[in-house]
Amino acid sequence: MTVNSTSIRTVCLLLALVPATSFIPTASLSGLQFVPLRVEAADDEAEKPEATPGLEGLGEYLGGASLKTDPDLMARLDKAEQYRNDGNFRVAVRLWQSVLDESGDTLYTDDGETYFALARRIEDLLAGLTSEGLAAYRIAADADAAEILAAARGENDPQALGRVVKSYFMSSLGDDAAFRLGCLYLDRYDFTGSIRLFKKIVEQYPDSSIALDQVWLRIAVAYAWTGDGDSAREALAQAAEHGADDADRLYESVAALIAETPRRSARTSPAAWQGRLGGNDRINLMP
Repeated sequence: MTVNSTSIRTVCLLLALVPATSFIPTASLSGLQFVPLRVEAADDEAEKPEATPGLEGLGEYLGGASLKTDPDLMARLDKAEQYRNDGNFRVAVRLWQSVLDESGDTLYTDDGETYFALARRIEDLLAGLTSEGLAAYRIAADADAAEILAAARGENDPQALGRVVKSYFMSSLGDDAAFRLGCLYLDRYDFTGSIRLFKKIVEQYPDSSIALDQVWLRIAVAYAWTGDGDSAREALAQAAEHGADDADRLYESVAALIAETPRRSARTSPAAWQGRLGGNDRINLMP
């Protein structure tokens, strides 16, 4: 191939006539290709960049999943905490209950990274109140919870019990409702649901009237049925610490059930790992 001086001058002239901005490359989101971006003069109408092939129609998802938060509820929550700090529990608990009634699946965060259910946040605030503050909350909450249970179809109506647990768990009737509903779930082989309810009692409720050894025994049963022998044994040990008698027939039955559960928790595996929000404890176990 022969290149003469005339050809070189022609190419140079063509390059000089093309604006330098016409060849600004923009990397695609995948990092696998470049998309040409043409920039016109400032007094011309700018053209939109060409769409990245393969990503059409995904614009609303490119920033990641959106989390449901509610600034109005958060503002009300802040106002309630101000009233609590001032000792005005009567107004504070009324605001907390209104947020709880409207929270639904709204999330809450302290650091902008880790999100929790807003309802759990309010329950924790109520559980941390002084005896005076908790009594102020229960004046109205107990009446509302009792009204729901009075209209129930029997003392073990799952819908009524669920409403009390959802909206009035920190009332005087909340722990009993959670225990009854957890037992119903356990009888229906919903072990995950029963564990969640029983743990609300032992981990959140401040002054439960339910014997905690009985709650821990049922947690042990649920874990044993899921095949998580290690968690079942830990729950049985908690039952013993809270007064369960190892000579009791129920305790003996639970211990016998756990003895048949293999030790296959991932926590004993050399390949186990832990992160900020947990690890691979649930490998090979029923969810």
